[in-house]
Amino acid sequence: MKNKEDILKLLDELDIHVADDLETQDLDFKEWIERSLNDSIKMAVRMAVCMANGGGGTTVFGVRDRVKGRNEAIVGVPHEVDAEILQKSIYEKTDPHITPIFEWIEVPEGHRRLLIMTIHQEKSLYTETNGNASVRIGKDCKPFTGSVRNEFLATTGISDFSAQRIDAPWQECFSPVAMERVRMMMSEEHAPDTLLKKSDEDLLKSIGALKDGKLSIGGLLIVGNEEAITKYIPNHRWDFRKMISSTDYSIKEGQSTSIPIGLYEIERYMATENTTTTIEVGFLHPEFSRYPKIALREALLNAFSHRDYRVPGSVMLKHYKDKLILTNPGSFIGGISSGNILHHPPAARNSHLTDLMDKLRLVNRSNLGVPRIFKSL
Repeated sequence: MKNKEDILKLLDELDIHVADDLETQDLDFKEWIERSLNDSIKMAVRMAVCMANGGGGTTVFGVRDRVKGRNEAIVGVPHEVDAEILQKSIYEKTDPHITPIFEWIEVPEGHRRLLIMTIHQEKSLYTETNGNASVRIGKDCKPFTGSVRNEFLATTGISDFSAQRIDAPWQECFSPVAMERVRMMMSEEHAPDTLLKKSDEDLLKSIGALKDGKLSIGGLLIVGNEEAITKYIPNHRWDFRKMISSTDYSIKEGQSTSIPIGLYEIERYMATENTTTTIEVGFLHPEFSRYPKIALREALLNAFSHRDYRVPGSVMLKHYKDKLILTNPGSFIGGISSGNILHHPPAARNSHLTDLMDKLRLVNRSNLGVPRIFKSL
C-alpha cells in the first residue's frame, strides 16, 4: 500500500502519464463527484469494499484518471468534505464493517487538497449493506459473482478444500509407497533429521496433515492410497502423453495416485525422452538436459498444488518433439496473469496443501518456484 510520500512522487508523473497508467492492484485514482455528496459517498463505499476484498489498498480522491498534466488531472476535494463523516458512512454501509484510514494531502492545484483512503488487508468477504460487492483484480473492480467468490474464499483460506478432513481412519487411506517417496524427496532437499526420523504418524501430525486420527484432503493427496483418493477426491488425476503429432501419441499413461507417486511416474517417462547435450569446456564436459529436472519438478508440483480439485480434469503433461505443455483445471487467481507471474506475490488456491508440501520441503512458499523454472531453462 502507498503512503503520502509515495503518492506525492506519483503525482509528479502526471505530466507525462495519465493517472490510469499509474494504477496498480493496490492503488486507484478517483475524481471526486462535486455535484452530489451522496454519489461521492457511494463511490467511496464501493471502493472500500473493492479494495478490502482485493487484499487492501489505497484510493486517492481528487484526481481525474484519463487526463495528462498535473494542472488538468488534479482537481482536488472540496473543503466542505469531512473525512470523519465519510469514515462513519463507510463503516455503517459495509458488512462486515470497514473502518478506512483517511489522510489529506496538500497540493497547489484545484481545491488544493487530495483525500487518501487506505484499506488494510483482511481475510474476510465484504459487501455493501445492500448486498452489492466487488473485488480488486489488477486495476479494476470486478463484480463479485459466484465463481469469483469461490476463488476468493479459496485464495484467502476461508474455504480451503484441501484443509477438509475425511471421515475415515487414516490407516485405511495410507500408502506406505507414497510415504517412502515423500521421505526420499525430503532427503534430496536436505530436510532435517529430526523430521526424517519421526514415525509416519508423528510426521503427519507434526505438519498438520493428521488430526484426531483423520487425514486432511491435502494429506490424502500426499500420502493416500489410490482407492481412498478415488473415493474422496474423485477429480484428482494425472496424465502423460508422448505426442507424435498434434492429434496422435505413442505413450498414454494416467492414474489417480498420490502426488509424489504421480510425480515419480511422470519423471520416469520423461527420463527416456529427455535428450542431453554435452558441452566441452576444456577438461570439463558438463551435460545439460533439454528439460532440467528442477524445472520439470517445480512445474509439476505447481500444477498439482494450484489445480482446482472441485472440477473434473487432470494435471496433463504432453511431451511434443519440440515442447512440453502442462495444463491443470482452474484459472489464475489473486490477480496473477501470464504477464506478471514471474514477479507477482504468491496466491495459493489450496493453501493447506501448499503448506504441507512446504513443511515437507517438497515446495518453497517464498515465491521461488516459477523463477526457478524460468532460470533453469
